[in-house]
Amino acid sequence: MNLVRQTQTEPWYRSRGAIIALAVGGILLIVYYMGRKSAKGYTVTYPATKEQDGISPDYANKVVPGIINEMFEAFDGLSADVDAKTLAIKPLLGVTENQLVYIFNRYNQRYLAGKNETLYTVIDGEYFGPVGEAAKTKTKVLKRMRDLKLDHHS
Repeated sequence: MNLVRQTQTEPWYRSRGAIIALAVGGILLIVYYMGRKSAKGYTVTYPATKEQDGISPDYANKVVPGIINEMFEAFDGLSADVDAKTLAIKPLLGVTENQLVYIFNRYNQRYLAGKNETLYTVIDGEYFGPVGEAAKTKTKVLKRMRDLKLDHHS
């Protein structure tokens, strides 16, 4: 007497669980790629000017993080400390056009990914006082950014 019971099994791709798992996996993959695209932050291309300087690895890895971190600390939350804000944006007046675009892009990617803001809108929205050196510095930085079309948001 043979007590082994034989059952007929369906191929894995016909089972209800496999179909559900594939559907859920597909949806998660779509959501992942959509989220990844929105999490990159707003970026702009480099200007076509005579200042075709490259961004050196030393500049990108050693100088830029300090600049963008200082700006983030000055702008994070509510603060009336116009001196800290002025010191944070002052380096933007002394960099080349390509360096300014690079800083703009890195700041947006690091701190504003998925938000409807850019470094330009952050600086523009901050209070630097009605007159004085702080207000003049803000005006100069924003003008420089407008000249490079960093004020447009897509």
